[in-house]
Amino acid sequence: MKFRYIAFFILSMACLQACNTDNPYLDAIIGDWDCEKWMVNGANYLEQGDKKVSFYFGDDNAFKAIMNGAEDIGTYRIKENKLYTKADNDDMEIMIKITKLEGDNMEFEMNRA
Repeated sequence: MKFRYIAFFILSMACLQACNTDNPYLDAIIGDWDCEKWMVNGANYLEQGDKKVSFYFGDDNAFKAIMNGAEDIGTYRIKENKLYTKADNDDMEIMIKITKLEGDNMEFEMNRA
């Protein structure tokens, strides 16, 4: 009988840990983001002519990315410091490493290779 209570306690704690949403990025990423710097091969992509990049992340896990007028709309999820996006018109999920997210400043790394 005692073993059953211990097993139940361990199982309950594991479920609580799995459901833990105590991730600082979850709330901080929500909103509109205008890109000020976009480094590609050591050069700022945004300084090459009339370029604009912006993102929107909703509290319903919807995202929109706009790059020079081209839109990607889909869903996103966050696990630890990794942002995963999946456009509605694409089967591939893209992983982006968030290196800084404080106030209205977000920095991330991605590899499109």
